[in-house]
Amino acid sequence: MTETDKPQLDHDNNGAAGGSLPAAERGLDALREEAESLGIKVDQRWGATRLQQEIDIALEASPEPDRAKTLHELNIEQRAIDRHIKGVNLEAANAARDATLDVLDSRRPDGRRYQKPVRAPITGSGSNG
Repeated sequence: MTETDKPQLDHDNNGAAGGSLPAAERGLDALREEAESLGIKVDQRWGATRLQQEIDIALEASPEPDRAKTLHELNIEQRAIDRHIKGVNLEAANAARDATLDVLDSRRPDGRRYQKPVRAPITGSGSNG
């Protein structure tokens, strides 16, 4: 049968006029069951391609079920936490060093301050007795 001999409405290339094969012969029943189990409202007019697209969309949208983390995953998380803590500790140590050096730089070589800190004067008369 050549291209010109094929019926005009032969969409499934089986040589007969008409649309596609019945759903049971196309294997759509399994796809429909899977789609319905995922909560998809199935339209009976959908073909295998549309059903598969809807199933793929539903599977991508559904979150992965909760599971216990493996030891490897826990170790990776702990290493990341340790690296962060180490960075914070280094920053704190550097800040403390800089503050200490600032204080030491503000003193004379013999360790005394250049200027005594100003103290608030004692004022007022208090009656003790």
